[in-house]
Amino acid sequence: MVKLVKYYRKGLQYASARKINEYPYSFTTKPEVTCLNSTKLLILIKSAPRNREKRQAIRETWGNEDLISGFKRVFVLGKSRTDDVNIEQETQTYGDILQLDYYDSYYMNTWKTRGALIWASSSKECDYVMLVDDDYYVATDLLIQQLELTGTGNETLYMGWVNPRSYPFRWKGSKWYVSPTDYPYNIYPPFVSAGSIVMSMKFITDFVIASQFTKHIKFDDVFLAIVANKLGVAPINNRLFYTGKVDYWDTQFWTTLTAHGYNPTELRNAWQCHRRLKTNGLNIHL
Repeated sequence: MVKLVKYYRKGLQYASARKINEYPYSFTTKPEVTCLNSTKLLILIKSAPRNREKRQAIRETWGNEDLISGFKRVFVLGKSRTDDVNIEQETQTYGDILQLDYYDSYYMNTWKTRGALIWASSSKECDYVMLVDDDYYVATDLLIQQLELTGTGNETLYMGWVNPRSYPFRWKGSKWYVSPTDYPYNIYPPFVSAGSIVMSMKFITDFVIASQFTKHIKFDDVFLAIVANKLGVAPINNRLFYTGKVDYWDTQFWTTLTAHGYNPTELRNAWQCHRRLKTNGLNIHL
């Protein structure tokens, strides 16, 4: 796969390779986002059409580009099956919606992730891309600070909370069931939890190419890990990425970069707490 990707990056064809997983969907709405020299991070927030209140809470808190410099915010959605969700009006108001032409559902997450990264790969001015769910808290300013300290030396960055050893569920009644036909092996490669992932643009560019030569699997974090494994890229575990909620009155919250499970009210409260800590001059060491 590494050799194949090198060929494709040069605009060449790899004679023995056959695409088995070309992306089948199109964009119905694309935001006009330009990553300037001062923009370090493009944040792609996976959302569902009905989750407008969550999107609004993010716009007012950690996704507020007027409060924090160095990043751009985009929400990624599929289509709604009902007529009571007006995405067009929201798109015109905020200009931050990337919508794909399939009906949104849990098992379409791999298609959502791939579509988001295909679109993001055209914004090569950004150094990093974050994929995150819309029920997450993100300390955006601290994350950008850490990425600036890291620099652009890690061209294949694939970082977050790493599950080092996970097995496919073979019970058909499970939400996470995967058949031996879809995935014949007994263990997954180490993967970053899909809730919040940070990647370098080079890794994304390589992923977009390699994903076309990789069999589809319905769980996006597993699919990303399989492609990364083929590319020889190991996930980096970041101890400040959490898959559960961190209470904002807990000292652990001071250095949390991402945490999961916040409703809009909790998210606003968490962000106010974060801003107060910053205003009061808390010395944060990442």
